[in-house]
Parts: sequence; structure tokens; C-alpha cells
Amino acid sequence: MRLVFGDFELEPAAAELRKNGELVPMEKQAFDLLVLLADNAERVLSKDEIIEKIWDGRFVSDSAVSTAIKMARRAVDDDGARQTVIKTVHGRGFRFVASVRRVAEASVQPEDTHPKPVIVEETPSIAVLPFPVLGEGAFGPAIGDAIPAELISALSRLRWLFVTSRGSSFRFRDPATTPETLREMLGVRYVLTGNIEMLGDMLTVSTELVRTDSGAVIWSSRYATDVGGIHDVRGEIVSDAVSAMEIHIPFNEARMARSLDPSQIGAWSHFHLGLQHLYRFNQPDNVIAADHFKQALEIEPEFARAHAGLSFTHWQTAFLHFGDDRAVPLAQAAESAERANAIDPHDPFANYNMARVHWLRGDVDAFAEWLGRALTINPNFAQGTYSMALASGFTGRTSEAQEYSSRAMQLSPLDPLKYAMLSVHAKALIGEGDFAKAADLTEKACHLPGAHFYIDLIAAGAHQLAGNLAQATERAQVAKERNPGVSAQMFFTDFPYRQGVDARRHMERALNELGF
Repeated sequence: MRLVFGDFELEPAAAELRKNGELVPMEKQAFDLLVLLADNAERVLSKDEIIEKIWDGRFVSDSAVSTAIKMARRAVDDDGARQTVIKTVHGRGFRFVASVRRVAEASVQPEDTHPKPVIVEETPSIAVLPFPVLGEGAFGPAIGDAIPAELISALSRLRWLFVTSRGSSFRFRDPATTPETLREMLGVRYVLTGNIEMLGDMLTVSTELVRTDSGAVIWSSRYATDVGGIHDVRGEIVSDAVSAMEIHIPFNEARMARSLDPSQIGAWSHFHLGLQHLYRFNQPDNVIAADHFKQALEIEPEFARAHAGLSFTHWQTAFLHFGDDRAVPLAQAAESAERANAIDPHDPFANYNMARVHWLRGDVDAFAEWLGRALTINPNFAQGTYSMALASGFTGRTSEAQEYSSRAMQLSPLDPLKYAMLSVHAKALIGEGDFAKAADLTEKACHLPGAHFYIDLIAAGAHQLAGNLAQATERAQVAKERNPGVSAQMFFTDFPYRQGVDARRHMERALNELGF
């Protein structure tokens, strides 16, 4: 008897796990545990029962069981955050939640028979389909598989998104396949599709992100190039798609979660709802965001991203001085970020939030080091890229800061931190003495959603340096109204520019002239 789920086949008699026909190596205890869970998918298995069956009732530590669970999850492309195959049922044990078919060894399955997995209602999931190639040209039909394959590889780095393997999604080559069919057959909530038009040396690529429940298009883009620009446009397609997923899927998930009865909202839904409030950068929304992250952790205590989100709320409390004692929320931010990284050290959002703790501690080198980790994991992480612009600016590397901030805005033109990206670019220009351009950018930043009192303060300084005295006074007044305690000392505590850096010297003069 074979146990089949997704792209995997489990053959207990042969002691083999295969993915798309290829053998997946596993240690004996992890393999035996996977068989036990898959063979009992209809029920929860307690830790005691697992120890009895796998270790013959011998005494083993909790860490030994946890290690076997982690190894089993890793073998089937699962992890403790997603739990799309093996789910932790807290206080009870573990359950195999992927849809399992039992196939007798002698049976032959018709080619058009597909398993119908249960839709995973928590972790957002996506399939990337091969792009049909229309026309003839210099590129050849293989590019219709090459670009989607790159997209699958890049999207798989997003720890919050379950990406169906190429072996499954590339079976659906018919452009007439409906989103509903993909939802039924692959169990995904989203599909990224597109087409390629070729005419001689020219190529045009169109992409769409579609909801499989309604068929609604929630993002699309179009690219054109010739033979000489194909490598550049492939990179642009991948980076644009990654950034679009970071913005549009969480927004859509939060919108769907708001329509649910509160009792139906799961950990991931709470996480996405928390994100919607987190980036508004005001105290009431920050409290709401923290509450959503805490509720997510009540449901799933090992949810790394929720710990990282909670760290962000504590960081925001310290950064925007929502309380009297900055040290307490900063310590809480560090604790939550450390917990997130302990659970999933390969989550860029977890690394990013650890970096931000070091930012507020004034440790610019550690700030940059943790950001480097985040960007190594996901080079297309726009907020990590913007933060690297900050780190560069703190040490006076103004050209590098502008490169990072420009790249961040290119990656995510509609990012909720767009105002901060403009502001950090402006501060680099202040360091170079281009006060007029800096003032223009900061003024734009002030009018974007989420802009806080520090954005007004930076704009006031830029206008003062540019000689726009009336606008400088106006922005300074707004900053004081939004935070009566704001001062130059507070600013340079929260933005730890090193002594002697030109941006610091110019801003110190401007803020002193404005009475800060």
C-alpha cells in the first residue's frame, strides 16, 4: 500500500519517500514517524502514542520528538510555521492534515485522476503556471517554462507563502484551465499566470495574480524587451512579482479575514489583520496590531512571523515614544525578535525585526549585519532594502544610501513604508548638500499614509536648510503638535547618525535654528 499526498508517495514496505518520482533521503525515526502520522491522518496522535510506536515506549526527551517532527516536516517541504502537512494540535499532539490517498501496489491510476486536497485555510498558497508562448521569435518556447521556474524559486523564499512545486503546477498547461479547477486540484488560493508574445527579436510578457475562489485579478503587469534585454527583464519580472506578493496577498487575506466570524479567524488571518494596522504608525492601531499578533500566538505559539510582528509593535512603541519608558518596549521588542529567530532563523521578516532592535540600541554595525542576513534570504525584500539605506546613511555613505532607497522604491512602489523610503533618500541628499531636492522629497513623504511626527521633523529640517523658512516653521509646528516632547536629542537618539557625518551636522544646525 502506498500513501500518496501532493507530490509525494510514501511506500512503507520499501521504506521510501519519493517526490515527483525522486527519492527523498530520511532518517529511520523520522520516516517511521511520517508513516505513522500519514496512516492515521483521520486523528490526532498524542506524544505518548508516538513514543510508544516509534521508540517502543523507551524514555526519550521532548527535544527528540520535536527533532523527529522537524525532520519529517522538512522531508515533505513543510515547517513549523506553515504546518500544511503535519499540524501541531497544542495540548494534544500531532495530526497529518494533507489529503492522503491509499493506493494498492497493483492498482493503476488513470492519467486524468487527480487527488483533491483539502484547501489549507491558514497559510496563503499559490501555484505558478507555465506561460503559453504565442508567435515565433528568437527566444524559443522554453522561455515559457524558464520564467515561471524562476518565479517558483524566488517565491519559495517567502516563508509565509506556500508555493506548489513545479512538478504539480506545470501539469496545467492548457490556458483554458479555470482558477476554480486549480483551486480544486492543487488546493491553492492564488495562481500566478501569464503569457509570452514573440515577434522576431521582440518579446512581451504579461503576468496576472488571480484569486482561485472568485477568478478576480488582484495584480497584473506587462514587460517588453528585445534579445539584448532578456536577462534584465527576467530579473525585473521576478523582483516585481515577489514585491507584489508581499503587498497584495496580505491585503487580500486581511480583507477576507474581516468578513469572517471572529471565532473562525485563524493564526494566519490574525497575522494579516495585524499587518493592516501595524503600518499605520499611530498608537491605537499599534495596540490593535499587537492584539492580533497575540491572538495568533495563542492559536499557534511557534508562529515565527507573529512573534516578529509583535516585536515590531514593541519597537514602534519605543520609536514613537508612546510611553514614558523607552527601555521597556525595546527590551520586549528584542525578546519577541529573538523568539522569532529561534523558531525560524531563515525568515527575513524575523531577521529584519532583530535588525530594527539594534537600530534603536544605536548599534549600527549589528543593524546592518542583521539586515544583510534578511537580504541574503530574500534579496527582493523591499523593507529590508530600505532599512539598509538607513544603515548606510547613519555612517555617511550617502551614495550607497540612495542606491538602496531607490532600489526599495523600485521593488515596492506602493509599500506602506514609502514615506520612510522617501525620507531616508532625502536624508542622504541632505548629507550631500542637495537641500532643495531633499525638501521636495520630504514634503511628498509627509502626505503619504502612515507618515509620523519624525517625517514632519525631517521635512522641517530640510526646508530650513533649503531656505524655505515658512514651510520649515509650519512643519516644525506640526511635529510639535504630534509629539510635544520632540527634540533634537530625541531625534539623534532614535536616528543614531555617527558624529562627524555631514547629514547629522546639517540636521543639528537646522533643528537648532528651529528651536528643537
